[in-house]
Amino acid sequence: MGMLEAPGAIPPRSPIGKRVYIAIDRDRQRAGKRLAEWFAGFYGRAQLAEEVSVWGSRDECVARSSRRWSQRARASCVLNPVFDEMEHLEQLRGGGRAGALSVTRSGADGPG
Repeated sequence: MGMLEAPGAIPPRSPIGKRVYIAIDRDRQRAGKRLAEWFAGFYGRAQLAEEVSVWGSRDECVARSSRRWSQRARASCVLNPVFDEMEHLEQLRGGGRAGALSVTRSGADGPG
């Protein structure tokens, strides 16, 4: 039986990615509040924002997401803004790390 045929089998070297919700704002408190409001409305759990998100300046968000999730995942970290998506994309692109960051639009498939 091949690796892909075995139910639930994950090859030891398969890349794993982690979605990290992000709110870029120089006013860290405002960004955290907006995330909590979004999670309360979308998932009914404002506290989930603290468990699966980073917020603050662009550099703070990139550094926190990298430290907190990328090392554990051994692969990639997808930064997922949940509001002001185009503004976030522009800020992430402007950091001189083209190709190193992925940005997705928020969806209904849950925090992950």
